[in-house]
Amino acid sequence: MLKAGTNRQIQSTQTYKLTNKQISIGSGAIRFFCFKGEKLELEVGNWKKKYYNVSIEKERRKGFFMRGMTKREREVTDLNEILKILDKCKILHLGLVDGDEPYVVPMNYGYTLDDGKMTIYLHGALKGYKLDLMRANPKVFFEMECEVEHFEGSVACQYGTSYSSVMGRGRAEIIEDVNEKKSGLSIFMKTQTGDDFEFNDKMVSAVSVIRIDVSEFTAKHRPMPARITGEHS
Repeated sequence: MLKAGTNRQIQSTQTYKLTNKQISIGSGAIRFFCFKGEKLELEVGNWKKKYYNVSIEKERRKGFFMRGMTKREREVTDLNEILKILDKCKILHLGLVDGDEPYVVPMNYGYTLDDGKMTIYLHGALKGYKLDLMRANPKVFFEMECEVEHFEGSVACQYGTSYSSVMGRGRAEIIEDVNEKKSGLSIFMKTQTGDDFEFNDKMVSAVSVIRIDVSEFTAKHRPMPARITGEHS
């Protein structure tokens, strides 16, 4: 557990020091709201309240994670487990801003996850509605799920679904640089097929490639109930 006076790298560009009432960050200050167990509730400047896991024993995603889940026992924080989910899902649901309404479209994707920083690559036609929306407002949200399996019960509230998922938000950029488009498409195909592909200028000129710089994300796994698996704690 983080102790008073201990430095802890929570966000990739900032180190926080917990004192009795504050956490100092450079010349600024973070108001201290709540510190119970592994949950720390902070507010920095104009930021809204955010929740951070500050356990020394558990390595977290260095700042690129979203506010805490209601059911914390279902949150996946192990990087290897998150990678498994990203490799299995294959399709994500991309949320875009359409004026004052949401617009969601399913898409295949590729990704990289380096030092806790996730980048997602998409591709599509050179023209289209989703590209127009991204140009007007690059803010996006995404969700993906896999290992979806329904289960039954003796009463309605015992029915449910087991699954693993990743969701997050970021900013989309339509890539113009030819070499970056080639790299993005290679990452895309590696995620989708597990194989390595190379692309030439003519191939990449026929498609649009979108890069999503993910600012925060979270992963989740809802297991099968113990009454079905036969496992008991």
